[in-house]
Amino acid sequence: MIGKSDFDYCSNNVSVYMNNPDVRRCPRQSRLVMTLFFIYMLITAIMLVNLLIAIFRSQSLVLLVLH
Repeated sequence: MIGKSDFDYCSNNVSVYMNNPDVRRCPRQSRLVMTLFFIYMLITAIMLVNLLIAIFRSQSLVLLVLH
């Protein structure tokens, strides 16, 4: 079907998705995955800010030495 996503015809009911091949099982949402993703993004943001601070600090030290 045009314009339909893969999960338009999904169900959490076992009898529905086992007896009908057109209906898929709906994906489950996991709190663990979202928690790990949040931790990963938080650490990434901290590391990027740390890198930015280090770059500006090294440039300011070079300017102090040159003057």
